[in-house]
Amino acid sequence: MAEKNRHLSIFTPSCFDAVVFFLILAASPLFLFPSPSRSWILILLPVLLISRKWICGEFFVRTPYDAALFILIIQIVVSSFLPNTRAESMPKSFGLVFGIAVLYGLVALCRTEKLLRWGYLLFVFGGGLFGLLSLLTMFRYNVKQMGFLFKLTSLLPQIDLGIPGLEEGLNPNAAGGILVLVLPAAIAVVLFEFFRSGSRMAFFSPLGDRVVFWGGAFFMALAVLLTQSRGSWSGLAAGLFFFLLPGRKSRLIGFLLIAILIGTIFSFLGMESTSRQLEVTKDRVGLRLDLWGFALETISRDPFTGVGMNRIRSHPEVGYTLSHVHNHALQTAAEMGLPAFVALISLWISAFYMAFFIWKRASFSWMKTAALGLSSGLFAHIVFGLGDSIPLGAKMGVFFWAALALLAALFRFCLHVEKTDSFQKRATAK
Repeated sequence: MAEKNRHLSIFTPSCFDAVVFFLILAASPLFLFPSPSRSWILILLPVLLISRKWICGEFFVRTPYDAALFILIIQIVVSSFLPNTRAESMPKSFGLVFGIAVLYGLVALCRTEKLLRWGYLLFVFGGGLFGLLSLLTMFRYNVKQMGFLFKLTSLLPQIDLGIPGLEEGLNPNAAGGILVLVLPAAIAVVLFEFFRSGSRMAFFSPLGDRVVFWGGAFFMALAVLLTQSRGSWSGLAAGLFFFLLPGRKSRLIGFLLIAILIGTIFSFLGMESTSRQLEVTKDRVGLRLDLWGFALETISRDPFTGVGMNRIRSHPEVGYTLSHVHNHALQTAAEMGLPAFVALISLWISAFYMAFFIWKRASFSWMKTAALGLSSGLFAHIVFGLGDSIPLGAKMGVFFWAALALLAALFRFCLHVEKTDSFQKRATAK
């Protein structure tokens, strides 16, 4: 027993969770670029769960997402065993498993206030880096839609990262959908420091914070603008509007940001170009209505299992050019069934509930700001998903799971602080 206790004291739960998280990240290429010969990587996850039970006393940290994620895991298994779907569904299935693993790993790792700060900082840093890469690797099939933006985009160099599936560049719509998820998290910190002169959220260092948050916001905002993605612009405007809800000053800030966003876009387009864009938008709305109708027909045929992950693009009504049905919820239901649809909605509801809890009851002001930024980004991502989709299991979807993880980690920390304070008050009263 003494030997076991000595072993456990050396390998603490926090140390173990850190090792697990970095093991998951190290294994990311095997999950994001899977093949049948490398399916053995799935064995890693039950090994880590059993090891965590021995070291920490539980298989995984509990979150409000647990039931929804359990349903998604079941639907992954169901999708893998549908006839003639295993090969096509493997990339998205492994990607979704990786996303869920990242979520639980990050929640377990960010158990202290300092680690939560670092987690939020790295989330925004990753978004800024992704924004920079988007500017340099974006696929430019639609850059001629808007003259001024085409000229600006043509000035940027284009590089090839050599990543499978991105030979022609990053899809602007998909890039925009991810960027509007992260950008509000950076904007929240920028506005916090700008409108509270002398106040700083002190994530890293004065210079380091400005480089990450101000620089990240700049690269992400510029990349969103140059995507020329109407869905991304609409999502960002909705996310900024979400920013208005908590207080009067934030309402003024939000209205100002939305006015700047709309004014910038229309000044770049010009009146003649704007009328042309409205005609294009009308045609694309018609296309989406047709795709949504096909998705509903598909759901009615296979309501419980779906057609299989990554399979919707194989239907001629959609094809590999369109790739999906341009609605995130309908895409999930069509490929993974109605149980996965319910699970996705549950994830969203749980995330907003936790953000509201953090905003109302967090002891640290920066946590309230972080919750507002994360939830605004999630709202922007959801609005983007009304007319577009980044399917569950997509490589870029790791930002979605990281955002959910940070909200859950902040929520768990707030609960822990409340329980500790309550215990101390009872002890003092005695």
